[in-house]
Parts: sequence; C-alpha cells; structure tokens
Amino acid sequence: MGLTELLVDLEDLSDDEAEERGRELYAELYLTKGRVGVLSLHKGGEVVFFEDRYYHAFRTSSDRIRNPYSKAKVARDRIERIRWIKAILEGDVPKTECWLVPSQSGRRTRDRLYVVWENRYVIWLSPRNDGGWKFSSCYSATRQDIRRYTQQGAKIWTVPEKKKAP
Repeated sequence: MGLTELLVDLEDLSDDEAEERGRELYAELYLTKGRVGVLSLHKGGEVVFFEDRYYHAFRTSSDRIRNPYSKAKVARDRIERIRWIKAILEGDVPKTECWLVPSQSGRRTRDRLYVVWENRYVIWLSPRNDGGWKFSSCYSATRQDIRRYTQQGAKIWTVPEKKKAP
C-alpha cells in the first residue's frame, strides 16, 4: 500500500471538524494506553506518543514568515497525513531515510529525523531520558529545508525498496 491510500479525506469538514477528526485518529492510532502510546520502530526500539504533542504537531502558523512558531491554525495537510507516521516509523515505506541530526531546540543531544524525499515529508523524534524516543512533529517540507536539516547529520539507514516478484 502506498502513502496516497493512507491519506485522510477532510474535504467536506470545517477546520474545527478536521481538528477533531485528527484528534480522534491520533488517539486511535497512537495513544494506546490512555494519554500515551508506544509504537515499535522499524530497526528496533520504541517511540512514545504523548497526548499533548497533538497540538504541536498538527497546528501551524497562519503566517510562517512573521510568526514561524505560532500554532494558531489547524494544519489540515498534516492531519491528512496522520496515518503516514505509523507506516513510516514501522518501515513500511521504501526509501525512507533515518537520520541523526542536531536538535532543533538547541539541546546537546541529537534528534532522529525520518525523511521521505519523494513526498518531501519529515517526522521528528526527540530523545527521552531513558534512551528511547518520543514523537515530536511531522510535516511536509521543502527539499531545501530537508537538506538543511540533514546537513550536519548522519544517515543511519534507508528502508530498502521491495523486490518485485518474478
């Protein structure tokens, strides 16, 4: 199954309805233990999802130039791709790259960045104190932004393409 088939249709929904649909899907897919959830990663380890990350990950600024960190607007495009997170993190999307990159928040630790170049889509995981990972955000990014994110990073693996049956 490709990523296109996983898109959530929000066409007939208002922004408030789209946000509510996104919250429902986030809880259903990722919050398996009440306000938290755990998902096994493709190459081992786990990522923890917290209920309060929904607001950060699925809202954006209405004016990214003047207020790049604002979360005033529902990010419909991010909600439409909410199912992509699981497929990518579980290794079901060929050519996904996993990078260790400098932290966006200035921490000394490195973040984990999942990149699907073909779709210009990224998922950010932050390190946990126990050595695991926690979901931070996901969104479509320009190729230029992805190059900037990975510039001082190290690619740790790529999901191989599936071999075609003879």
